[in-house]
Amino acid sequence: YFAVRTSKKIQELVGGAIKCRLIRSVLWKRIIYSIVLTARTAVQRFKNMKNRIIKRFAVITVSVIAVLLCTGRLCQSPPSVVDMISGATPEAHKNEVMKLEGSYIFGINPDCLDDKSQMQVFFDTAQNIDTVKLADNVALRVYIPENEKALCSYAKRLDEKLSGYNCDIEIVTFSEIMVYSKVMSGRYEAFLLPADSLNEKELDNLNYVLLDSRDMR
Repeated sequence: YFAVRTSKKIQELVGGAIKCRLIRSVLWKRIIYSIVLTARTAVQRFKNMKNRIIKRFAVITVSVIAVLLCTGRLCQSPPSVVDMISGATPEAHKNEVMKLEGSYIFGINPDCLDDKSQMQVFFDTAQNIDTVKLADNVALRVYIPENEKALCSYAKRLDEKLSGYNCDIEIVTFSEIMVYSKVMSGRYEAFLLPADSLNEKELDNLNYVLLDSRDMR
């Protein structure tokens, strides 16, 4: 009897130990599974967050580039949408021209024209003198210092007047030093400069007219 009870006790203890091991094994498996699942979820969230950041950065970059391109396109001249929005009408140019003071030099390189009669049409129109209409259209690039905003506005009004005589001018702005350099080297078609930009000796070899700001308004 004693041996039977002892055997049963041993079996119960062995069975309990096996059950404990099984329970521990299951618990460890669940713990490991939970850790792996949590880690995998964290990695997936990090990837999603990273993708969202990259997408946002890409969208912002494309938007900035698009805005810059549109702004550059709108600011192109002549004529530009910005000019129209800002009121760059003939009246606006007239108001800007009112800021002209003193005298200005309007010079033309005769080598860029077929004959002197064409140059005279440009000079007469600038001086408000009635002149003849040319048979063929003649266009000149006029260099103007970029800081002379009123002079640029005058050039636009002059272009409107010249169109009636089959003439055109294209306004090109550079720094005052660059315009002076082009004039002195003869690398120009036409120019507009304040009278004090050139001395008498420098004017000797140039074809030009002196314009009074009162007549230019």
